[in-house]
Amino acid sequence: MIDEEKIILMSKLTLINNQATMKRDRKITSKYLRDFVYINNLFTQVYIVIAVGAIIMAHIILRIEQGMNVPTTIDEIMYQFVIPYGGTLLLIVIIYTIVSTLVYRKIYKKAIEKIQKYDEIFNELKILYAKGEASNENSFEN
Repeated sequence: MIDEEKIILMSKLTLINNQATMKRDRKITSKYLRDFVYINNLFTQVYIVIAVGAIIMAHIILRIEQGMNVPTTIDEIMYQFVIPYGGTLLLIVIIYTIVSTLVYRKIYKKAIEKIQKYDEIFNELKILYAKGEASNENSFEN
C-alpha cells in the first residue's frame, strides 16, 4: 500500500533539493558563520582596495596632467596624496566591510533556514518509514 504522507514528503524534499540555490546553500552552511563572513569580507575588501586604488591613481595622474606641481618632499607627498586619499580609501573600506558583513550574515541565515527546513522534512520522512517498517514487522508476526 502506498502511503500518501510519504509521497508528499518525498515530493517536498525533491522540490527543495532541486532549487537552484540549494547547492550553494549547502556549500555556505558547510562553513561556520564567522568563517563565511570573514572570507567573503576579505574578498570584498581586496576588490574595494583595487577598485578605489585604481580610481585614486587615475585622479592623481589627471591632476598631474592638468598642471599640478609634483611633490618633491615627503611632507608634500603626505599632505597632497597620502592623507586625503588614504583617509578616503580607509573610510570606503570600513563602510563596505560593515555593509558586506550584514549582507553575508543575512545570506548565511537564509541558507541555514533552508537547510533546516529540508532536514525537518527529511526527519519526518524517516519517522514515517520507521513506523511503516514496525507495522510491517507486526503484520508478518501475526
